[in-house]
Amino acid sequence: SYILAEWDTFFAGILSSIQDKELAYLQIYNILGQVTEKGFIPNVSSQRGKTEDRSQPPVGAYCIYKLYKQFMEKELLEKTFDTLLRWHNWWWIYRDGNKDGLLEWGSDPYPEGVRLGYDAHSLNAAKLESGLDNSPMYDEATFNDETNTMELADVGLNSLFALDAWALARIASEIGRIDLAQELDNEYEHLKYKINKFLWNEKKGIYLNRYWDGRFSFRISPTCFYPMIAGIATEHQAKLMVKKHLLNPEEFWGEYVIPSNSRSEKEFNDNFYWRGRIWGPMNFLVCEGLKRYGFYDTAYSFSKKSLNLFRKEWEEKGHIHENYNCITGEGDDVPSSDSFYHWGALLAYIAVSEVIEVQAWGGIRLGNLSGKECFVENYPIGNSLYSIFINGGMRVTRNGEDYIMTDKPVLITDFRIEYGIMSFSVISKVPVNIRINLPEGISKIVVRSGADTREYSSPDRTITLSV
Repeated sequence: SYILAEWDTFFAGILSSIQDKELAYLQIYNILGQVTEKGFIPNVSSQRGKTEDRSQPPVGAYCIYKLYKQFMEKELLEKTFDTLLRWHNWWWIYRDGNKDGLLEWGSDPYPEGVRLGYDAHSLNAAKLESGLDNSPMYDEATFNDETNTMELADVGLNSLFALDAWALARIASEIGRIDLAQELDNEYEHLKYKINKFLWNEKKGIYLNRYWDGRFSFRISPTCFYPMIAGIATEHQAKLMVKKHLLNPEEFWGEYVIPSNSRSEKEFNDNFYWRGRIWGPMNFLVCEGLKRYGFYDTAYSFSKKSLNLFRKEWEEKGHIHENYNCITGEGDDVPSSDSFYHWGALLAYIAVSEVIEVQAWGGIRLGNLSGKECFVENYPIGNSLYSIFINGGMRVTRNGEDYIMTDKPVLITDFRIEYGIMSFSVISKVPVNIRINLPEGISKIVVRSGADTREYSSPDRTITLSV
């Protein structure tokens, strides 16, 4: 029989996109096709039925918008928007138990006559909705039988829900639903305000979950960094979190990253599922946030550590694990880690993204600042295949033809072609020469380097510039 889990399948779509666009789309269409009568995407859907009581982390709109930025096919947006919006609105109705504008994980009673064999309407079922089944963050949480929710506003949920609003606003704008786009942008700004006002703890220098009685929960996990992927943190908050917590070897930094709860908590030593082990989806979401805030050096180190972890059992045994030991890097050390589970490959995906990716908040990203030898071949963007070779400088080909060449390490971000103009930003630690062979139809280049913006054009379709 088959089984589809919600956020697992959205991430499967992201993973598939760098090899097979059609498979990526099918993943998306299949999981959205499991929508319940209430309008949410269930935690689990299978031949036995669906979890009618609960959903899982709302990452769908972000994943779909990221796929759209890669292939630029509006049909994907048009086919998915209404279902995504209905699911988004469900959270407001069913998961703001105390009506304070912040969400909690929960679980509804099963509809009359439905008995799937799954736990429901309990604290345990609400934990399952979080996707972090046994996380110590919820060890002291209580479940409210009347509201069907935990009595705990969750940083991870509210950040991903805000990200959902942000992505939906951009999808709505792309397909001409302008009024809805403005409404969703307003909602995003409101959520951003609420999260910063009630879930940020300046003394601790990090976002924290908060109980309904106003107390902070001082359990910290990678979800406390999710306000970065959602663009919620200020520059001050982001820098403080990265320096004080992410790069702190007593909490999250180490040979392998990032543990599912702080190394300083006794539950880290449990090394069981979401207690102390490393998970691909957490690494993906945290690393996306680092890049959104421009922590490119940290993101590079983070990605390298993730890749080393991935390669350890892949090269030894051909395993791609559901989760990994944070100290030894092993996956086989416990029976509760599936040895061939797709989202373990997110550890390698974020390493590929250090060479080439399409960023949801911008355009194409090319290269990195390390200059270390690496390459990615035949990465699909739109109807073209890109290959990148880095060894000190960088060489980019498009459909087999030289496209961009540099003589020093460089990071090109927000690369896009619109209305006959190629534009991009350049980040480099040293002066760099860039040669560009212009494709047909491009008459001008706009280059941003820090506060400096320059325009270039050439009659022979080749431009060399120094920045």
